[in-house]
Amino acid sequence: MPRSLRLLGSLLIALIFAPSAMAQPCLAPPANMVSWWAGEQNANDVVGPNNGAMQNGATYAAGKVGQAFFFDGVDDRILVPHHANQNLGAGITVDAWVYPVSSGHGRSIIQKRSTLDIGGFVLETTHSPDGPANGLRSVVWVGGQPVEAVTAANVVPLNTWTHVAVTYDGCWMTVYVDGIGIQAVHIMGAIDPSNEPVIIGRNSTWHGRIDELHMFNRALTALEVYEIYTAGAGGICKTPTAVDAPVRETALSQNYPNPFNPSTVIDFALPEAADVSLNVFDANGRLVRSLARARMNAGPHSARWDGRDAEGDAVASGVYFYRLQSGETTITRKMVLLK
Repeated sequence: MPRSLRLLGSLLIALIFAPSAMAQPCLAPPANMVSWWAGEQNANDVVGPNNGAMQNGATYAAGKVGQAFFFDGVDDRILVPHHANQNLGAGITVDAWVYPVSSGHGRSIIQKRSTLDIGGFVLETTHSPDGPANGLRSVVWVGGQPVEAVTAANVVPLNTWTHVAVTYDGCWMTVYVDGIGIQAVHIMGAIDPSNEPVIIGRNSTWHGRIDELHMFNRALTALEVYEIYTAGAGGICKTPTAVDAPVRETALSQNYPNPFNPSTVIDFALPEAADVSLNVFDANGRLVRSLARARMNAGPHSARWDGRDAEGDAVASGVYFYRLQSGETTITRKMVLLK
């Protein structure tokens, strides 16, 4: 066989079996994911309790990763009932792949705010004459006031997939497009809580597709956002949820939201039935409140602290500690009440 043909054959074999020709590998899930709406023939939350309901004709179409949600630009939406873990305090990331097919101002990717635009957060498009054409806007409410980060024009083009994300760490809100931070605004404080539902795809209704919508209770690093973008069609790996996976050791999660006002949720898990106590202490080590003192079954558990002491009086702003004791195991974490 001529050398040229042998080289051609070797090249074809290399191309066939090269990693780039195979399915793109998925990315290990970043920590502290609260919710994940994947759009795979349902609006269920892959990792948490925030299952949504498809409304007004919202449906599915080909996605960036598998399938995606499709909204007709008229009145489609996904409604996710309120849950305490949607109030993310001073740590939040929201990201998604989006594919708009027409332009408009205020077309919401995701929002959690009242009809009077009070509390919570929103990530939406902008368009002229009300804002930059095909731009992106993130708004959070802190201390009763909206604070926004608005990008330049044409960062979310039509008829193509674009990865968008916003992070907030209690100090800076940063908007990312295709893995790159392009706008940042300085803010201080926790996001005002809201008891409104999460709505996907509607304020002024989204027209097009939304896929792989994630919500975290911390600000992802710039590298983590970039890695989600570069994972592309591989997406994030779907691992068993905490509810489905067996608990192998006693675990105490960071409270959420944190900082908080007026209440916060504390999740913990037990590998076997045990006598459990969960107590809150002030910075001087004084017992403030006992949240749990009982024998509990193996598996995940949750407790809420409303920022009050054992007498029912509201406590002052400051640093507090919560301590889980189960058998021979003791775990302590810090939280901040910020009024």
